[in-house]
Amino acid sequence: MFSFGAVYLPPMSTLPDFKAHTSSIEHLISSTNPSSILLCGDYNLPLIKWSKSNQGLFASGTMSNTSTHLVDSFSYCNFYQLNQVPNARGCLLDLVFSSFVTPTVQLANTPIVSPDSYHPPLFVSFPFPTPITAQDTHEYRDYKSADYKSMLRYLGSFDWENTFSLYSVDDSAVVFNDALLSSIHKFVPIKVFSPSKFPKWTSTILKNLIITKKKAHAVYKRTKSISDYLVFSEYRAKCKRQSKVDYSAHIRHTEEALSSSPSKFWKFVNNLKQKPPIPSSLHLGNIASNTPTESANLFSTHFSSTFNPSALQLSPFTGLSDYLSYELPSDISFTVDDHANYISTLKYHVLVQLLVQD
Repeated sequence: MFSFGAVYLPPMSTLPDFKAHTSSIEHLISSTNPSSILLCGDYNLPLIKWSKSNQGLFASGTMSNTSTHLVDSFSYCNFYQLNQVPNARGCLLDLVFSSFVTPTVQLANTPIVSPDSYHPPLFVSFPFPTPITAQDTHEYRDYKSADYKSMLRYLGSFDWENTFSLYSVDDSAVVFNDALLSSIHKFVPIKVFSPSKFPKWTSTILKNLIITKKKAHAVYKRTKSISDYLVFSEYRAKCKRQSKVDYSAHIRHTEEALSSSPSKFWKFVNNLKQKPPIPSSLHLGNIASNTPTESANLFSTHFSSTFNPSALQLSPFTGLSDYLSYELPSDISFTVDDHANYISTLKYHVLVQLLVQD
């Protein structure tokens, strides 16, 4: 499931306003566990400078209690801030937070409305990641099998001009939304998804062999016939042989993809990171948590109750001989020439990496 949000926090919003916003986001994550989140909006934090990094959320500048709380909360949620398009005053008021780093934000070439100097028009490209296959049976609307012709006839049967003339703009939107939802319920069928019991690398040939083998085994158990056992044994041997073939092909394709398309590997790793590391609900005695903040407080309560400062009795430090069971030379020295000789042996890309790290 993908979650999108539009946010507006007025100028001079207080800390409780920001806490209410971040609490709603944390509750959304813990209750629905979305695979991806995208939040776009005006946070009115002009004094904050945001750095785009694959390592997480980084902010600097004049930090207030509201901006500090926002950064702490969204860092906990593993969000990234992706917008780097400043307004006419060189500030970032419109922020784009995402649970993964692949979306891109650019200045829009064809704005829908006249541009505002405080809010430049943005073009957000949101590539949908491959969702992790659900592990439970659930129902879903099959839009590929929907009867769109009947849906169009149904929506066209309304006299929208006269209907909208009776309502305000907001009420007209509600009326149209109700009609649209009604058409979805009428003409979009519901299907049941059941996760496959076979591994992902299982081919169609192997699946058919396994099903046939199970049928042959049921026949043999019923008849106890030698001929039926031989049929079952033959299919069992075919399943083992085809299983080795399929698994070897899967391993080979995976290894080839690591070199030919490493982006698929990192895409898989990033998808794994979408699942929160902490369960949505934790229990400590009779106390239950429903949000990540409450879960963190339960951990704090548990460890503070078991921590005993008096148990930390460190022996006085009497010298390195108590800690080093082996001898190390203590008269090592390096000259400038030694450093120069070592650096000259490094390859160019290794040297650049060391300089960047320093």
